[in-house]
Amino acid sequence: MKIMVLGTNTASDYISQKLLEDDRVEKIYHFGAFYEKMPSDRYVPYDLDKNELVKFINNLKNDEIDLIIPTVLYFQLWVAFKEAVKRKKIPILMPFHNLGNLEWSKLQGKRLLSYLGIPTPEYQILNKYQLVNEFYKIPRPFVIKYEQDWKHGLQTIVITDDNVNFEYTKIADATASNYALTDKTKEPVFIIEQFVKGIREYSWHAICNSTGWKYLGTARDYKKRFDNDVGFNTAGMGSYSPVADVDPRINEYADSIVSFLKQKGTPYVGILYLGIMIDETGTPQVLEINTRFGSPEIESIIPTIETNLLDIFYSAAADQNIPDIKFNDRCGVSIRIVNKTYDESVLSKHKNFQRPVLWPTTGDIILSRGSKGKLLNSLVSVEDATIEAASDQLYNFLKNKIMGDFVYRKDIGYLK
Repeated sequence: MKIMVLGTNTASDYISQKLLEDDRVEKIYHFGAFYEKMPSDRYVPYDLDKNELVKFINNLKNDEIDLIIPTVLYFQLWVAFKEAVKRKKIPILMPFHNLGNLEWSKLQGKRLLSYLGIPTPEYQILNKYQLVNEFYKIPRPFVIKYEQDWKHGLQTIVITDDNVNFEYTKIADATASNYALTDKTKEPVFIIEQFVKGIREYSWHAICNSTGWKYLGTARDYKKRFDNDVGFNTAGMGSYSPVADVDPRINEYADSIVSFLKQKGTPYVGILYLGIMIDETGTPQVLEINTRFGSPEIESIIPTIETNLLDIFYSAAADQNIPDIKFNDRCGVSIRIVNKTYDESVLSKHKNFQRPVLWPTTGDIILSRGSKGKLLNSLVSVEDATIEAASDQLYNFLKNKIMGDFVYRKDIGYLK
């Protein structure tokens, strides 16, 4: 089988490596691969270029690609790409029918949750003018979500007494030209959301198509930048899986979403990832809908899956019955390595970082890297009999490595 993996993130690199463990995979074409990745007979890395990718798909002959696996939201929003894939009738593991907007548009996702009666924090919609005028009057803490912006996964900000002035300035200076990828002529719109004090938080994953959905696994993601879960939110500093005592009511939420979309004539095909907060009453609230693999979550979830990964992905993308997904008794942990100036913008401020010297990996440790460009990060992941044992493996691997201008959290897998 010949597979195209799309994405500049660590998840795309990791999934490529895991699929190459299957002898049925003849070749993987990885668009967006880390620029130092070396080609082989079975792995062909490409630097991601929009025109090149669409041209590549348009020039494909029959059966030249059997499966496409996008790992980032961007491809779901790219009209020319979706049209090219549809013309070629290639099975692809992502939602169509503009369903990517359930993640891209925080408002669209919230409206669907509210319509279906799925617990989610209360919210209101304010334009920039309204928010600037009301900002200091809103009881803190409260949550702001940028509507339809692209802050590299950092649309959500908790406003507290500590950051209120800093965030106010950012909001006051915000323009669509700074943030929007779609219509840069419109003023920013914001979701103001009730702050939910939770007992714990996790990322719940399912894989779906018109035949139904199957539970793929859940991970505890470490969103905060610094140890002990302090600092600003990031795109994820690490994760572990499995999570104990996942609330079964979330299955009902997924049923509602997938059934509703199918009834509308827009069946959901791909990964459905719900950000869950267990509130103080023990109720699982959906903080957001995501329409792709979570990363670093998927790197810790996959080691817990016993069922063949290729069979799961292909059956879902081809709209066939998804096999029952069985889980093993293993645990997965992933740790993200980021540049030391990593802040709320995510973007690196310097092009000449001294990169960490991590090679070679040892044992079952997998190193996956993001592509060249502004997101300078790597991820190490491993499986073991317990979460703590997996964390021990990774930290023992990292402790004597030359890290250069890069850092990582020291409590991934240990802090529950």
